[in-house]
Amino acid sequence: MKSILVAVPAALMAGASLTLAGPAAAEPISGTYDVMMNGERKTTWTFADCGPGCTPGWRAEGTTWTLDFGDNCVARFDSATLAGTYGCGFIKAPMQLVKVG
Repeated sequence: MKSILVAVPAALMAGASLTLAGPAAAEPISGTYDVMMNGERKTTWTFADCGPGCTPGWRAEGTTWTLDFGDNCVARFDSATLAGTYGCGFIKAPMQLVKVG
């Protein structure tokens, strides 16, 4: 009987730890990054971290950072790989951020 009583709380604790783990979140980002498209530096962006899930103008969605420029123009990139897309409407171009400072 004791083994059952021990097993049940252990199983409940294991289940609790699984339910407490939420979806992956975007890594905080700060610093200066070159925006590379087709192997060329197109511009430089500077990010300022303002707390968990917050970079002014950008919003975290899972592991992706997104910025809406208006007129259906959007930039998105993955917080781990720094790879993403930039474009307006149906036209999207691949981009790669490279940390420079």
